[in-house]
Amino acid sequence: MFLLTKFTRMSFELIKPLLLRMFALILVIGLGILCMLMEACQPADLEKRLRKDHPRLIFTVESQQGIEKLAREDTLLQQSIETLVNLANQMISQPSIHYKLEGPRLLSKSRDCLSKVMTLSMAYRLSGELRYARRALVEMHAAAGFPDWNPSHFLDVAEMSAALAIGYDWLFEILTDEDRRIIRTALIEKGLKPGLQQYPDGFAKKINNWNFVCNGGMIMAALAIADEEPDLAQEVINRALKSLPVGLKSFAPDGAWFEGPSYWMYGTNYLAMLLSSLESALGTDYGLSASPGLRHSGHFYLSSLGPSGNFFNYSDCRLSPMGPTPALFWLAGAFDEPFFAEAERQVLNSFVYELDATKYGQGEDHYYYRFYPLEIAWYDPRSTDEASTIMMDTYFHGLTDVVYFRTSWEQDAFFVGFKAGQNGINHGHLDCGSFVLEALGERWAEDLGSDDYNLPGYFEYEQDGERWNYFRNSSISHNVLTINEENQRVDGSAKLIAFTSREQGCVNKGWRAYSPAGFRSWGRAFHHHPNTTNISS
Repeated sequence: MFLLTKFTRMSFELIKPLLLRMFALILVIGLGILCMLMEACQPADLEKRLRKDHPRLIFTVESQQGIEKLAREDTLLQQSIETLVNLANQMISQPSIHYKLEGPRLLSKSRDCLSKVMTLSMAYRLSGELRYARRALVEMHAAAGFPDWNPSHFLDVAEMSAALAIGYDWLFEILTDEDRRIIRTALIEKGLKPGLQQYPDGFAKKINNWNFVCNGGMIMAALAIADEEPDLAQEVINRALKSLPVGLKSFAPDGAWFEGPSYWMYGTNYLAMLLSSLESALGTDYGLSASPGLRHSGHFYLSSLGPSGNFFNYSDCRLSPMGPTPALFWLAGAFDEPFFAEAERQVLNSFVYELDATKYGQGEDHYYYRFYPLEIAWYDPRSTDEASTIMMDTYFHGLTDVVYFRTSWEQDAFFVGFKAGQNGINHGHLDCGSFVLEALGERWAEDLGSDDYNLPGYFEYEQDGERWNYFRNSSISHNVLTINEENQRVDGSAKLIAFTSREQGCVNKGWRAYSPAGFRSWGRAFHHHPNTTNISS
């Protein structure tokens, strides 16, 4: 039986194994990051390594041939391709993007462009029907004609660069010389040149999802036009290779992502795209995939999904995934993890049966389909016998420590997600010690997730920032201890200090989370018995 009455009376023997484990992890992480930095910081040798023909990004001719062969005997893959073509048919009649900011962002237009260009381009490649390629070209010309891609919010530039890079590469054979000149010029003037100004002090030094999305857009754009613009491409890729380890260290030591699972989806999908592009175009990812924690990050993502299919949606996280997560297929292949592939195929199966392609373009959800073609590019048919026993109880370390417990992988299972972490990190809420709980097919303890990003001061992270006046971001809206109905401090933090899987128990302890309550630390303990759950503060 797991029992804790006071933190001050916890025996050293209880925490000694944990301390030894933490020391070993720190040593392994340090050595791993050092090795990764030594390899990743080496300059790319484009002249010798670059694949000369197109397509060279992600979905090469060889990849396409393998998928077409597999589709002849894999029913789900056949249905996935049919769904892609149905989406492409709907996109043909949709209007092309136009320049319009929403708040400070052009991001919705960039995502719409990526969704259409990647889907239509793959539909052309798999069907041979030129109408799909021609419609993708209309979209690329519309984007190329924008006055800029909104470099003040660089995610917008990154996703638009990814869209035109993939379209330029995948459709290269049918583009006229004038098409190529227009798209290549847009990639240079509106993408790569503004991107160079972000090194080393813009997105290049960020540890969050921006690192992967922005470096991903720059790398794909550079690789797409590297034979025509070798010096520019070389400079961009070299700088990206120095920047990426800054973001990759956030996966250490075991794959947790501090911004929550929906930002794991966003960032890791782009990370998989850039690593896959490096491999397909240059034959190497310069050791980046060996970054500590990355190979395990799929476990973090899958653990965060409760029996209901909803996330433990801490921070600015959506309640549920919006469509499939092709990064799981990429991780399955890169690290020989068939469990990731089996889990993703279950989601893909539901998606292709439930999707009504005729509703594409209605609401915002269609932006989340933009990664769907990668489900086909990285499709993995493997299964495993481990799915029923793997990852029942998991403890992830990092900027945000998270524990997940479940009694099974069935829909009526008991499930809890329990977090520690730092309040003031990117997309963070004032929620040290928060949890969600599901049982019997229902969620009984909730997290409300994010609010509207266009609200005034939403990203003001100072102690008196407007962000904390919005209910969803405050302590009161979370399942945490509150003192006199005051928020936790922005500089407050908590660590998980004890965990046991067999008995399904954990303890976290926090520092400086509350002020001016007059105490320096606080704690919360969770313990699940077969028929009861105890949470004490």
